[in-house]
Amino acid sequence: MAKQKRRQMSVLLIPDDGSRTVVLKFGYWTLRVLTGTLLLLLVLLVLEFAFIWKIQEWRQTARTLTEENRRLHAEVARVEELALALKRIQGTDQKLRQMLLPDSGLAPAVYEKTGSTTRPPGNGKEGGTVAGADKPSQVSPGDSIVSR
Repeated sequence: MAKQKRRQMSVLLIPDDGSRTVVLKFGYWTLRVLTGTLLLLLVLLVLEFAFIWKIQEWRQTARTLTEENRRLHAEVARVEELALALKRIQGTDQKLRQMLLPDSGLAPAVYEKTGSTTRPPGNGKEGGTVAGADKPSQVSPGDSIVSR
């Protein structure tokens, strides 16, 4: 059986100065492998640029979220400070109510989860009468109690 000639492609490199001509011979199988490798590298290059673009978006999102996280932590710290101040004010309010109005329905003040005080019974338009008004008061007649 006669051996079949393999098909080849020749590339001639002819220099301008007339020096030695170079002949490169490639088989079709080798050209297919080189072409496939070149296409694979091109696809990988396109994917790299796509991922670089996506990484830049993620980096910007991370920066934005980091700044928002810092801002929210500062707000939480401020809210905690205000909650402590509110508790101190509520404690002072309760002590004042107990000292100034020991027999009235206002002492001790009951605070809900929201931190607001409950309203005393009545519509708040009663005069200066207080339960137990027949007892001598430690408050001078010129003093007045203002509740909010």
